[in-house]
Amino acid sequence: MNSIEDMMKAAQQASDIINKQMEEAQHKLDGIEVEGVAGGGLVKIRCTAKGKVKGTAIDDSLM
Repeated sequence: MNSIEDMMKAAQQASDIINKQMEEAQHKLDGIEVEGVAGGGLVKIRCTAKGKVKGTAIDDSLM
């Protein structure tokens, strides 16, 4: 049977690996852009997968 110290060390190592994977996933989300379109294409918004708005477009006919 493993000691508590060994179990805690293994848990910490697993936590470190998971944290690194989460950082990598968050970084990848910054590189993904999506576009939403409404009003038959008259209104468009571009965002990263993390929700940061990168651009908007509103057709002149709506102004």
